[in-house]
Amino acid sequence: MKKEFSLLALALVSFGLCLPASAQTYTYSTLYNFENVNQGIGPHGPSALIVDAAGNLYGTTGSGGKEGAGTVYELSAKGVFTVLHVFNGTDGYYPQHLTRDSQGNLYGSAWQVGYPGTVFKMVKGSGGHYTFAMLYSAAYSEPGSLTVDSSGNIYGTDPGNRGCLCVFEISAGGQWQDIYATGGQPTYPVGNVLIGQSGGAYASIDYEGIASSGDVIEVQGGDQFFSLPIEVSGTGYLGQDAAGNIYGLAWGDNPYGLFVKMDVSTGTVSTVYNFAGGASGDAPFAPFVVDTAGNIYGVAQGGVVGKGFVFKITPQGQERVLYAFPRDNNTNGASSGIVMDGAGNIYGYTTLGGTDNGGTIYKLTLEK
Repeated sequence: MKKEFSLLALALVSFGLCLPASAQTYTYSTLYNFENVNQGIGPHGPSALIVDAAGNLYGTTGSGGKEGAGTVYELSAKGVFTVLHVFNGTDGYYPQHLTRDSQGNLYGSAWQVGYPGTVFKMVKGSGGHYTFAMLYSAAYSEPGSLTVDSSGNIYGTDPGNRGCLCVFEISAGGQWQDIYATGGQPTYPVGNVLIGQSGGAYASIDYEGIASSGDVIEVQGGDQFFSLPIEVSGTGYLGQDAAGNIYGLAWGDNPYGLFVKMDVSTGTVSTVYNFAGGASGDAPFAPFVVDTAGNIYGVAQGGVVGKGFVFKITPQGQERVLYAFPRDNNTNGASSGIVMDGAGNIYGYTTLGGTDNGGTIYKLTLEK
């Protein structure tokens, strides 16, 4: 029997299962300051961030580099910043998403109006050297957040106007293939593709303009089909807890956003938390993180100061502010979602602010 779920979420690059933090006091620090767009050809305008098991950070900037088309960079756990690739437009423009496999290879996507949408791979070699390889390039393609499974297969969504509006797969060592097509506007796939614990691939399908609704569909490996009892529309992001339950950030009847949980064993859908605007926050960013205990960590706009804050939401629906961005000249405030390492430390970026007002990478260190 099919089960339904309608979902909307904000789309960005990265999700992981992390250990729950018991004593949760955090210390904020700025790890890196990007230069201002007017200062030169260095990376600026951060657009994605991931972290490996050793605490090394990898990310993209939407601009900077010789051609101003963006970069891929590494910020080591020791604070060494290295540009790994500079885009020139022919290999992509405005990289917006990044992920990593177990061998340390990087995968990303880029698109900008007037340029082909691309999916790329950066093969990790010796001495921290990476070799850039183009996996896909097509006009009018808009590849979104990528997911890599344990076998090296790549999944993503493409809501661009290339005639398909598809969920795609690039098999390990293989070619791009569309594995699920929505049938055309105004129905299109959005956000990331989530690989469930059973191996099935889930994607959020938006039905904007058709009852303002959408679905989360198991597009490969099964036929689960979830629906939420509210009207929603927009872009999609999915996460998962240690038990395999799926979480999404939805919009619709609640204009501020809400977290929903889908139980894959029973097919039931429940609301975890409703944002209420103001001090409670609104318009949360993706990605968010769900730990092994089912706590959700993320970033929302608003808050008491109004510059946004990093939050934790318990399975019982209680919100706690872990860090509130201050109202000062060196902080742009909340700009993106977060990632978390295995020790419970939280990382994120701001698109502006910092010493040169070019954006920052920050860390919230969990104090034991």
